[in-house]
Amino acid sequence: MDFRIAGKVAFVAGGSKGMGREAALALAAEGCKVLIVARGQEAIDAAVADIRSQGGTAQGVSADLTSREGINKALDICRSHWDMPDIVVSQTKQYHEGRAIDMDPEQVEDMFRTVTMSAVYLAQATVPAMQAKKWGRFVHIGSGTAKEPEARFPHAVANVARPATSGFLKTLSFEVAVDGVTVNTVAPGWIYTPGMEHFFSEHGWSMEQANAWLKDTIGVPAGRPGKAEEIGATVAYLCSDQAGYITGTWLVVDGGNHFSIM
Repeated sequence: MDFRIAGKVAFVAGGSKGMGREAALALAAEGCKVLIVARGQEAIDAAVADIRSQGGTAQGVSADLTSREGINKALDICRSHWDMPDIVVSQTKQYHEGRAIDMDPEQVEDMFRTVTMSAVYLAQATVPAMQAKKWGRFVHIGSGTAKEPEARFPHAVANVARPATSGFLKTLSFEVAVDGVTVNTVAPGWIYTPGMEHFFSEHGWSMEQANAWLKDTIGVPAGRPGKAEEIGATVAYLCSDQAGYITGTWLVVDGGNHFSIM
C-alpha cells in the first residue's frame, strides 16, 4: 500500500535505536525526508547511514528534547535542510523505581519533565505549522501502562506521569482535528529492543526462556516479545494519508496482553 506521504518531512525523536529507529526506517521507506533526533551521535550517524543505504533521505542531529532549547536546535536543522515537519514521532524514555507510598518528589518531577513536558514542548513547537498547512501527523510512542498502571513492578512514578501525557495528547487531538492534524499514541507492550535484550541477559535467559516467562509469568498471549519493526510499521500507518480520520486514538500493540475491551 502506498501511504501517500512521499516528500513529507518527518521528525523522529529517539530515532537512532529500537522502536524509534524502526519508525524512521518505515517512514523513509514511504519516501519521507527523515530527521533523526537523539542524544548519541554515533547511533544517530548509524541510523542515518542505514536509511541512506536503502535509498532514503535522512539527516540527524543530537539534541536534548526535554528542553525547548533542544527542540528549537533540532527544528533549526530541520528547516535548514527542508521545512518544518509534517510528521512528528514523539518518544522519550525514563525510569525510576519505587512504590507509590514512598515516591521521591524529585523523581516525579524528573519523570514529568522527561516524559510529559517533552511531548508538550514538542507539540507546541511543531503542531501550529501543521495547522497552517492543513495537514499533519503527531504520533507518540508511549506505553501500555498509561492505561493500565503496572502493578507487577515498582513503577509508581511512571504510572503517574504517563497518563498525564495521554491526557495532554487527547486534549490536543480535539483542538487540531478540524485543521487536518491527527494526534495518536502507540502503546507498545513488551517489545524486543536493546533495553529488553539487556533485561533478559541480566537474568541469563535464552530467547526460549524469555518467551516462556512472557507467556507464563507476564501473560502475553502471543508468547513472544514484539518486534521493534512492528511498532515502526504501526507508526507509519498512523502517519499515512489513509489514516486521516484516526485521531485521539490510543493504539495498543502488545501481543494481546491488554485484557480490557475499551
